Amino acid sequence: PNIQKASCASKAACNKENRMKSLWPACSSDVHPEVESSLYVLRPSLLPQLNEFLAGKEAQLQGGRDVRSEGEKNKNDEGCNGAISSFFGISGVVFRNIAISLWALPAFHQLLLRGVFPSDTEPIKLLRSRLEKLLSPYRVSVATEERSLQLTVEPLGLVGEVFQSSVADSCHVTITVSLNLDLLAVLLFSLPDWRLLWSHEPRFIRQFSHGPPPGTPFCPFSLHPEPFSFDISFWTGPSWEEKKFYAAIREASLGTVEQVQLMDTFSHPDLSQTSYCYRLTYHSHTHALSHTQALTFHKHLELLLSSRLQVTIR
Repeated sequence: PNIQKASCASKAACNKENRMKSLWPACSSDVHPEVESSLYVLRPSLLPQLNEFLAGKEAQLQGGRDVRSEGEKNKNDEGCNGAISSFFGISGVVFRNIAISLWALPAFHQLLLRGVFPSDTEPIKLLRSRLEKLLSPYRVSVATEERSLQLTVEPLGLVGEVFQSSVADSCHVTITVSLNLDLLAVLLFSLPDWRLLWSHEPRFIRQFSHGPPPGTPFCPFSLHPEPFSFDISFWTGPSWEEKKFYAAIREASLGTVEQVQLMDTFSHPDLSQTSYCYRLTYHSHTHALSHTQALTFHKHLELLLSSRLQVTIR
Protein backbone atom coordinates (compact mmCIF):
# COMPACT_ATOMS: atom_id res chain seq x y z
CA PRO A 1 0.00 0.00 0.00
CA ASN A 2 2.80 2.44 0.88
CA ILE A 3 4.49 1.73 -2.46
CA GLN A 4 1.21 2.37 -4.31
CA LYS A 5 0.70 5.66 -2.42
CA ALA A 6 4.25 6.76 -3.23
CA SER A 7 3.72 5.86 -6.89
CA CYS A 8 0.46 7.84 -7.04
CA ALA A 9 2.10 10.82 -5.36
CA SER A 10 5.00 10.65 -7.81
CA LYS A 11 2.61 10.55 -10.80
CA ALA A 12 0.60 13.46 -9.42
CA ALA A 13 3.77 15.53 -8.95
CA CYS A 14 4.92 14.64 -12.47
CA ASN A 15 1.57 15.63 -13.98
CA LYS A 16 1.62 18.93 -12.08
CA GLU A 17 5.14 19.71 -13.27
CA ASN A 18 4.20 18.90 -16.87
CA ARG A 19 1.19 21.22 -16.64
CA MET A 20 3.37 24.02 -15.34
CA LYS A 21 6.00 23.47 -18.03
CA SER A 22 3.34 23.69 -20.71
CA LEU A 23 2.54 27.20 -19.48
CA TRP A 24 6.09 28.51 -19.16
CA PRO A 25 6.37 29.75 -22.78
CA ALA A 26 3.63 32.29 -21.99
CA CYS A 27 5.67 33.75 -19.14
CA SER A 28 8.89 35.67 -18.95
CA SER A 29 11.92 33.39 -19.36
CA ASP A 30 13.19 34.19 -15.87
CA VAL A 31 9.88 33.74 -14.04
CA HIS A 32 8.61 30.50 -12.53
CA PRO A 33 4.77 30.37 -12.45
CA GLU A 34 4.62 28.82 -8.97
CA VAL A 35 7.01 31.36 -7.44
CA GLU A 36 5.47 34.50 -8.92
CA SER A 37 2.03 34.34 -7.33
CA SER A 38 1.06 37.73 -8.76
CA LEU A 39 1.72 36.61 -12.34
CA TYR A 40 -1.27 35.79 -14.54
CA VAL A 41 -0.18 32.56 -16.24
CA LEU A 42 -1.60 32.01 -19.73
CA ARG A 43 -2.62 28.72 -21.31
CA PRO A 44 -2.31 28.83 -25.10
CA SER A 45 -3.87 25.37 -25.53
CA LEU A 46 -6.00 22.80 -23.69
CA LEU A 47 -3.76 19.91 -24.80
CA PRO A 48 -2.19 19.44 -21.33
CA GLN A 49 -5.68 19.30 -19.80
CA LEU A 50 -6.84 16.81 -22.44
CA ASN A 51 -3.83 14.58 -21.81
CA GLU A 52 -4.48 14.71 -18.07
CA PHE A 53 -8.17 13.92 -18.58
CA LEU A 54 -7.40 10.91 -20.78
CA ALA A 55 -4.71 9.68 -18.36
CA GLY A 56 -7.30 9.78 -15.57
CA LYS A 57 -9.77 7.82 -17.71
CA GLU A 58 -7.13 5.21 -18.45
CA ALA A 59 -6.16 4.91 -14.78
CA GLN A 60 -9.79 4.37 -13.77
CA LEU A 61 -10.27 1.71 -16.44
CA GLN A 62 -7.11 -0.07 -15.36
CA GLY A 63 -8.49 -0.05 -11.83
CA GLY A 64 -11.43 -2.13 -12.97
CA ARG A 65 -14.02 0.67 -13.10
CA ASP A 66 -16.11 1.43 -16.20
CA VAL A 67 -16.24 5.21 -16.13
CA ARG A 68 -18.37 5.58 -19.25
CA SER A 69 -21.86 6.96 -19.05
CA GLU A 70 -24.87 4.84 -19.99
CA GLY A 71 -25.08 6.67 -23.31
CA GLU A 72 -21.46 5.88 -24.08
CA LYS A 73 -21.98 2.20 -23.23
CA ASN A 74 -25.02 1.93 -25.48
CA LYS A 75 -23.13 3.38 -28.44
CA ASN A 76 -20.79 0.36 -28.37
CA ASP A 77 -17.92 2.71 -29.28
CA GLU A 78 -18.84 2.83 -32.97
CA GLY A 79 -16.53 5.36 -34.62
CA CYS A 80 -15.95 6.81 -38.06
CA ASN A 81 -16.98 4.65 -41.00
CA GLY A 82 -18.36 2.04 -38.64
CA ALA A 83 -14.94 1.28 -37.13
CA ILE A 84 -14.62 0.55 -33.42
CA SER A 85 -13.04 3.54 -31.65
CA SER A 86 -12.92 5.66 -28.52
CA PHE A 87 -13.57 9.41 -28.72
CA PHE A 88 -13.27 12.05 -25.99
CA GLY A 89 -13.30 15.83 -25.96
CA ILE A 90 -12.97 18.92 -23.77
CA SER A 91 -13.59 22.61 -24.36
CA GLY A 92 -12.69 25.80 -22.55
CA VAL A 93 -11.18 29.25 -22.84
CA VAL A 94 -7.50 29.58 -23.77
CA PHE A 95 -5.38 32.72 -23.42
CA ARG A 96 -2.44 33.91 -25.52
CA ASN A 97 -0.11 36.88 -25.16
CA ILE A 98 -0.04 37.95 -28.80
CA ALA A 99 0.14 41.04 -30.96
CA ILE A 100 -3.00 43.03 -31.74
CA SER A 101 -4.37 42.54 -35.23
CA LEU A 102 -7.79 42.20 -36.79
CA TRP A 103 -8.21 38.41 -36.49
CA ALA A 104 -5.65 37.59 -33.77
CA LEU A 105 -7.63 36.46 -30.71
CA PRO A 106 -5.88 36.78 -27.32
CA ALA A 107 -8.67 34.67 -25.79
CA PHE A 108 -11.01 32.20 -27.45
CA HIS A 109 -12.99 29.02 -26.79
CA GLN A 110 -11.13 25.93 -27.94
CA LEU A 111 -12.67 22.51 -28.61
CA LEU A 112 -10.33 19.51 -28.52
CA LEU A 113 -11.39 16.02 -29.62
CA ARG A 114 -9.26 12.89 -29.56
CA GLY A 115 -10.11 9.51 -31.02
CA VAL A 116 -8.34 6.19 -31.61
CA PHE A 117 -9.10 4.57 -34.94
CA PRO A 118 -7.90 1.50 -36.90
CA SER A 119 -5.12 2.66 -39.20
CA ASP A 120 -6.58 0.76 -42.18
CA THR A 121 -9.68 3.01 -42.15
CA GLU A 122 -7.53 6.04 -43.19
CA PRO A 123 -9.24 8.41 -40.73
CA ILE A 124 -7.42 11.55 -42.01
CA LYS A 125 -8.70 10.94 -45.52
CA LEU A 126 -12.22 10.28 -44.26
CA LEU A 127 -12.22 13.38 -42.03
CA ARG A 128 -11.04 15.56 -44.90
CA SER A 129 -13.95 14.40 -47.04
CA ARG A 130 -16.50 15.03 -44.30
CA LEU A 131 -15.07 18.39 -43.26
CA GLU A 132 -14.99 19.63 -46.84
CA LYS A 133 -18.65 18.65 -47.29
CA LEU A 134 -19.63 20.31 -44.00
CA LEU A 135 -17.60 23.53 -44.27
CA SER A 136 -17.31 24.23 -48.00
CA PRO A 137 -20.53 26.33 -47.99
CA TYR A 138 -18.68 28.70 -45.61
CA ARG A 139 -15.59 28.96 -47.88
CA VAL A 140 -13.37 26.93 -45.54
CA SER A 141 -10.51 25.21 -47.33
CA VAL A 142 -9.11 21.95 -45.98
CA ALA A 143 -5.43 21.50 -46.84
CA THR A 144 -3.57 18.23 -46.28
CA GLU A 145 -0.09 18.38 -44.83
CA GLU A 146 2.06 15.56 -43.48
CA ARG A 147 -0.33 13.49 -41.31
CA SER A 148 -2.47 16.58 -40.60
CA LEU A 149 -5.24 18.83 -41.93
CA GLN A 150 -5.34 22.64 -41.84
CA LEU A 151 -8.73 24.39 -41.87
CA THR A 152 -8.39 27.96 -43.12
CA VAL A 153 -10.63 30.69 -44.46
CA GLU A 154 -9.93 34.24 -45.60
CA PRO A 155 -9.54 36.69 -43.95
CA LEU A 156 -9.85 34.87 -40.61
CA GLY A 157 -6.90 32.52 -41.13
CA LEU A 158 -6.59 29.20 -39.30
CA VAL A 159 -9.88 28.01 -37.71
CA GLY A 160 -8.97 24.40 -36.96
CA GLU A 161 -6.41 21.62 -37.22
CA VAL A 162 -6.44 17.81 -37.33
CA PHE A 163 -3.38 15.80 -36.30
CA GLN A 164 -2.56 12.11 -36.63
CA SER A 165 -0.09 10.38 -34.31
CA SER A 166 0.95 6.79 -33.73
CA VAL A 167 0.11 4.71 -30.67
CA ALA A 168 1.79 1.71 -29.07
CA ASP A 169 -0.55 -0.56 -31.04
CA SER A 170 0.67 -0.33 -34.63
CA CYS A 171 -2.80 -1.23 -35.91
CA HIS A 172 -4.32 2.03 -34.63
CA VAL A 173 -3.69 5.77 -34.91
CA THR A 174 -4.67 8.68 -32.68
CA ILE A 175 -6.58 11.59 -34.21
CA THR A 176 -6.67 14.97 -32.43
CA VAL A 177 -9.00 17.73 -33.63
CA SER A 178 -8.53 21.34 -32.49
CA LEU A 179 -11.20 23.95 -33.33
CA ASN A 180 -11.35 27.69 -32.65
CA LEU A 181 -15.03 28.01 -31.73
CA ASP A 182 -14.97 31.81 -31.71
CA LEU A 183 -13.73 32.08 -35.30
CA LEU A 184 -16.19 29.39 -36.38
CA ALA A 185 -19.01 31.42 -34.79
CA VAL A 186 -17.78 34.52 -36.64
CA LEU A 187 -17.86 32.51 -39.85
CA LEU A 188 -21.22 30.78 -39.36
CA PHE A 189 -23.10 33.96 -38.35
CA SER A 190 -21.24 36.52 -40.51
CA LEU A 191 -20.01 38.57 -37.56
CA PRO A 192 -17.96 41.65 -38.54
CA ASP A 193 -15.74 41.45 -35.43
CA TRP A 194 -14.84 38.63 -33.04
CA ARG A 195 -14.94 41.08 -30.11
CA LEU A 196 -18.74 41.05 -30.33
CA LEU A 197 -18.66 37.53 -28.83
CA TRP A 198 -17.17 38.96 -25.62
CA SER A 199 -19.46 41.97 -25.31
CA HIS A 200 -22.38 42.30 -22.89
CA GLU A 201 -24.35 44.41 -25.36
CA PRO A 202 -28.08 43.46 -24.91
CA ARG A 203 -28.80 44.03 -28.60
CA PHE A 204 -26.20 41.42 -29.51
CA ILE A 205 -27.29 38.92 -26.86
CA ARG A 206 -30.95 39.15 -27.95
CA GLN A 207 -30.07 38.03 -31.47
CA PHE A 208 -28.66 34.75 -30.17
CA SER A 209 -30.83 34.13 -27.11
CA HIS A 210 -33.05 31.67 -29.03
CA GLY A 211 -30.20 29.75 -30.66
CA PRO A 212 -30.51 30.64 -34.36
CA PRO A 213 -29.36 27.93 -36.79
CA PRO A 214 -25.89 28.22 -38.38
CA GLY A 215 -25.95 30.45 -41.42
CA THR A 216 -28.29 33.01 -39.87
CA PRO A 217 -26.59 36.36 -40.61
CA PHE A 218 -25.91 38.79 -37.79
CA CYS A 219 -27.91 42.01 -38.02
CA PRO A 220 -25.56 44.95 -37.20
CA PHE A 221 -26.91 47.54 -34.79
CA SER A 222 -24.01 49.97 -35.39
CA LEU A 223 -24.32 50.52 -39.14
CA HIS A 224 -21.29 52.69 -39.86
CA PRO A 225 -18.80 52.46 -36.95
CA GLU A 226 -16.04 54.91 -37.77
CA PRO A 227 -12.40 53.92 -37.16
CA PHE A 228 -9.85 56.39 -35.80
CA SER A 229 -6.07 56.08 -36.16
CA PHE A 230 -3.43 57.70 -33.97
CA ASP A 231 0.35 57.32 -34.00
CA ILE A 232 2.44 56.91 -30.87
CA SER A 233 6.25 57.26 -30.73
CA PHE A 234 8.56 56.63 -27.78
CA TRP A 235 12.11 55.79 -26.70
CA THR A 236 12.72 52.48 -24.95
CA GLY A 237 15.58 51.01 -23.00
CA PRO A 238 17.28 47.57 -23.26
CA SER A 239 14.56 45.92 -21.14
CA TRP A 240 11.76 46.71 -23.62
CA GLU A 241 9.14 43.92 -24.03
CA GLU A 242 6.64 44.29 -26.86
CA LYS A 243 4.18 41.85 -25.26
CA LYS A 244 3.77 44.18 -22.29
CA PHE A 245 3.12 47.00 -24.75
CA TYR A 246 0.17 45.10 -26.25
CA ALA A 247 -1.17 44.30 -22.80
CA ALA A 248 -1.06 48.01 -21.91
CA ILE A 249 -2.93 48.88 -25.11
CA ARG A 250 -5.74 46.45 -24.33
CA GLU A 251 -6.04 47.85 -20.81
CA ALA A 252 -5.90 51.54 -21.70
CA SER A 253 -8.26 51.30 -24.70
CA LEU A 254 -10.79 48.97 -23.01
CA GLY A 255 -10.44 46.64 -25.99
CA THR A 256 -11.31 49.25 -28.63
CA VAL A 257 -7.99 48.96 -30.52
CA GLU A 258 -8.46 46.44 -33.33
CA GLN A 259 -5.09 46.77 -35.06
CA VAL A 260 -1.52 47.87 -34.25
CA GLN A 261 1.05 48.47 -37.00
CA LEU A 262 4.76 49.12 -36.52
CA MET A 263 5.54 52.12 -38.72
CA ASP A 264 9.21 52.85 -37.97
CA THR A 265 12.15 52.01 -35.68
CA PHE A 266 15.42 53.79 -34.98
CA SER A 267 18.32 52.68 -32.76
CA HIS A 268 20.52 55.44 -31.36
CA PRO A 269 24.17 54.83 -32.37
CA ASP A 270 25.58 56.08 -29.06
CA LEU A 271 22.86 55.20 -26.55
CA SER A 272 21.28 51.84 -25.75
CA GLN A 273 17.90 53.18 -26.76
CA THR A 274 15.51 52.40 -29.57
CA SER A 275 12.68 54.56 -30.88
CA TYR A 276 9.44 52.94 -32.05
CA CYS A 277 6.51 54.43 -33.92
CA TYR A 278 3.22 52.51 -33.96
CA ARG A 279 -0.12 53.27 -35.59
CA LEU A 280 -3.17 52.27 -33.54
CA THR A 281 -6.64 51.86 -35.06
CA TYR A 282 -9.55 52.39 -32.66
CA HIS A 283 -12.81 50.78 -33.80
CA SER A 284 -15.94 49.51 -32.04
CA HIS A 285 -18.92 47.52 -33.33
CA THR A 286 -20.92 47.74 -30.11
CA HIS A 287 -21.30 51.51 -29.81
CA ALA A 288 -20.53 54.73 -31.69
CA LEU A 289 -16.93 55.47 -30.71
CA SER A 290 -16.31 59.19 -31.03
CA HIS A 291 -13.06 60.90 -31.96
CA THR A 292 -12.92 62.44 -28.48
CA GLN A 293 -13.32 59.04 -26.77
CA ALA A 294 -10.64 57.46 -28.95
CA LEU A 295 -8.25 60.36 -28.24
CA THR A 296 -8.94 60.04 -24.50
CA PHE A 297 -8.02 56.34 -24.64
CA HIS A 298 -4.86 57.23 -26.56
CA LYS A 299 -3.77 59.85 -24.00
CA HIS A 300 -4.40 57.37 -21.21
CA LEU A 301 -2.16 54.88 -23.03
CA GLU A 302 0.67 57.41 -23.14
CA LEU A 303 0.44 57.89 -19.35
CA LEU A 304 0.28 54.13 -18.77
CA LEU A 305 3.34 53.45 -20.93
CA SER A 306 5.36 56.16 -19.19
CA SER A 307 4.53 54.95 -15.70
CA ARG A 308 4.50 51.18 -16.20
CA LEU A 309 7.01 50.48 -18.97
CA GLN A 310 9.31 53.46 -18.29
CA VAL A 311 9.31 54.67 -21.90
CA THR A 312 9.81 58.27 -22.99
CA ILE A 313 6.98 59.53 -25.16
CA ARG A 314 8.20 61.58 -28.14
